[in-house]
Amino acid sequence: MLDALAEIVAASGLRRTTITAVAAQASVSPATFTQVFVSVEQAFTSLVRQVSIQAVRCVCESFDREPSWPLGVLGGVESLLSFLDAEPALARVWLVEAFAGPPEALEQRVQLLAPLMARIDEVRSAIPTSRQPLPLAAEAVVASMLGVLHIRLVTNRASPFIGMLGELATLLVMPFLGQAQAREAARLGERRSRVIAEARGARPSNAPAAVPKLLLHASARRVRACLRYVARHPGASNRDVALGVGVAHHGQISTLLARLERCGLLVKRAGGAGRPNAWSLSTQGQEFVGWLELR
Repeated sequence: MLDALAEIVAASGLRRTTITAVAAQASVSPATFTQVFVSVEQAFTSLVRQVSIQAVRCVCESFDREPSWPLGVLGGVESLLSFLDAEPALARVWLVEAFAGPPEALEQRVQLLAPLMARIDEVRSAIPTSRQPLPLAAEAVVASMLGVLHIRLVTNRASPFIGMLGELATLLVMPFLGQAQAREAARLGERRSRVIAEARGARPSNAPAAVPKLLLHASARRVRACLRYVARHPGASNRDVALGVGVAHHGQISTLLARLERCGLLVKRAGGAGRPNAWSLSTQGQEFVGWLELR
């Protein structure tokens, strides 16, 4: 239902979204919708929370993998822009429609950005006191970055977001490390964005002959995210995958993984009594992940 909500809100706006439309898109009855959510606004708040968790998690994980703070900033921004490019409906929900939603939705978004701001601010301790930026610098640069992305999206100048990697990395690095480091971030960012854009523009020489419908459906965002997550984390458990793709309910992730297994895209290694399952891509799954990344 949240996948359906994201698609409809992105296309029509939150104020024109109805329970009936969401239920029809999700192939459930309006009564089923109201059993889970009191209103469209409550569902939207849940959606914004899930998108925020997913976006901030991928940014922070990429940040933490890098050996230095400037490279962490670059990696984090790259992950955010790649996420927004891959999920245009969620990008509009998160960057635009969240401001039209209930106050709780925007509050969720702001609160969940705290880990990202903390990582931006952690370089402060390495800067001499006389040259440290204002205490609100991390909050200001993150807000500025999101504001720029918002403007680009509402003015139809957002495609692709990854082309902004160098400029946005510069925006985040400059107040903390100065012009020289900012120029280096811009150089690396522009180079990375070109490589990514070229890879996306490529076309597979032999696309899979029969793509499973669950990967092509408009509301199959989470299915595709699940496949990509297992590709990056072979041996992941049900719980790992659930956290990685933002599924809160254990039964939902079990059903999703089982569907991918039945399609021949995942292989399960049963953990036995009291031990978690371990999931990995099948040979066919590896082929489809490569195909998805080029779409």
